[in-house]
Amino acid sequence: MQLAVPGVKKEDFKVELDQDRLTISGERKLSKETGNDHFRSIETQYGSFSRTFVLPDDIDGKKIEAKYEDGILRVIVPKDEKKLLKTIKVA
Repeated sequence: MQLAVPGVKKEDFKVELDQDRLTISGERKLSKETGNDHFRSIETQYGSFSRTFVLPDDIDGKKIEAKYEDGILRVIVPKDEKKLLKTIKVA
């Protein structure tokens, strides 16, 4: 899964797994300063976000990985090969 979150530092993310729920949360902190000799303007924006996903039963929670690069948070959620559905041939 991929989430577009530009302007957020990777230290500001929190990725948690609680049983079958994967929660991705964080806080965006932006500050922009402009001005010249006569005036100065500082704009500050703060905002928190959180998103929870219910994962299927065949997920291997120990192997979940998260990588943040170029404003994209990629969360890799692998399946547990032991829990995959097997088709049983009827004889």
